[in-house]
Amino acid sequence: MAFDEYKGAMFSPKWKASERKYGIVVETDIKISLRDGVKFYTWAPDDVKRVTGLVVEKVWPKMAAKSPDCAKMVDIVKKQLRDYGRIP
Repeated sequence: MAFDEYKGAMFSPKWKASERKYGIVVETDIKISLRDGVKFYTWAPDDVKRVTGLVVEKVWPKMAAKSPDCAKMVDIVKKQLRDYGRIP
């Protein structure tokens, strides 16, 4: 079963360590996804920067305003992206 394999890979210590260190999925996830027909697309750096800016400025404030838990979630994601150097 593809989902069971994927779930196993996602919750493995190796995946968690890789995600914490690099913010990316491990090779196992990619192989399973490719086998199951997923096509990967890499955005141009300018597009990533533009869309990330829009999300930070327009989407996240609306999400954060919904509840204290939503605000906390947005803060966590912002911290993660700052740690990865993706937002200032």
